Amino acid sequence: MRAEFGEPIRLLMGAVALVLLIACANVAGLQLARGAARRREMALRFSLGAGRWRLVRQWLAESAMLAAAGALLGWIFAAWAGGRPPA
Repeated sequence: MRAEFGEPIRLLMGAVALVLLIACANVAGLQLARGAARRREMALRFSLGAGRWRLVRQWLAESAMLAAAGALLGWIFAAWAGGRPPA
């Protein structure tokens, strides 16, 4: 089986890796655009007394929530595509 399906599987894994790389670049671009759009809000928070670390923690918390939601949806989709119910 390895001789028969080895090459197509490697090709498929390469295509999947490329799609994942494109998706990651897309999410990074969206995060940068969102950060640029919120520049005024962050300047206002900073001028009202919020420290830099507080703002950084807020950005990290928002990014972590987005990553957790994406991971959960990816896990559910993978379980559905694999034909197994989520554990």
